[in-house]
Amino acid sequence: MDILIDNFLVLCFILILVTLIWWLWYEMQKQKRRRKRGAIVLRSSKASRSPQSRTSTKDSSIKRQLIGLLHGDRQAVERLIDSAQTRQPGKSQKWYEEKVLHDLDRDRR
Repeated sequence: MDILIDNFLVLCFILILVTLIWWLWYEMQKQKRRRKRGAIVLRSSKASRSPQSRTSTKDSSIKRQLIGLLHGDRQAVERLIDSAQTRQPGKSQKWYEEKVLHDLDRDRR
């Protein structure tokens, strides 16, 4: 009788463990789907812009690098560039973008 109870408890423990592992796997897959969906929405919102706004927001390669470093946060990139322009006026747009990129790289070390 004791062996039967022991076996039943082991079986219950295994079932709980398998259920917990499945639940964790399921949650991870759900998070991956959310991230992919967010990236698709970001891409589709870019595609839905008018041709005029697409050409006016044509980003340089440096600005694209900045956007990538800040995980797609264009507003943060613009704030950093504006801040650099305020601190050191009279430079070219490319200079400000390079300055912000250099500062971000330096700060991440």
